[in-house]
Amino acid sequence: MQMQRKKIKGFTLLELLVVVVIIGSISAIGFLPFQNWRSDRAVRAGATSVSSVIQDIYSQVQRGHYSFVQFRVHPGDGEDDDTWFISTYGMETENFTTLVRNKYDSSNNILDFHVFDLRCKTDLKFDSKTMWDDQGYPISS
Repeated sequence: MQMQRKKIKGFTLLELLVVVVIIGSISAIGFLPFQNWRSDRAVRAGATSVSSVIQDIYSQVQRGHYSFVQFRVHPGDGEDDDTWFISTYGMETENFTTLVRNKYDSSNNILDFHVFDLRCKTDLKFDSKTMWDDQGYPISS
């Protein structure tokens, strides 16, 4: 009696190599568009968060909580080199009105608040004493 040969099922090495090459080429073709899509999504998410912060500032002013608001966009440093921050400062109505009414100090010098270049300095402070009621907090994006 002759023994019947068993049918062995499986893939050959050549078939496996062909499949790996096909998958690798499809991945290589799709990698760049995926990277572009991913970076685009990150930029859109950052723009949305910045827009949200500006809308929040605007709504605070519209509600009458602050009469004068400043915000600045500045880069991080050190470990945060690739991060940008938004710092906000708000001045309540009473404080703002006092500053507008009192244009001169006791020695008849004009206050820094009434000089545009000094009022809009990048450090958001006047004469080392802070005039802001709300110094906000930096928001990273």
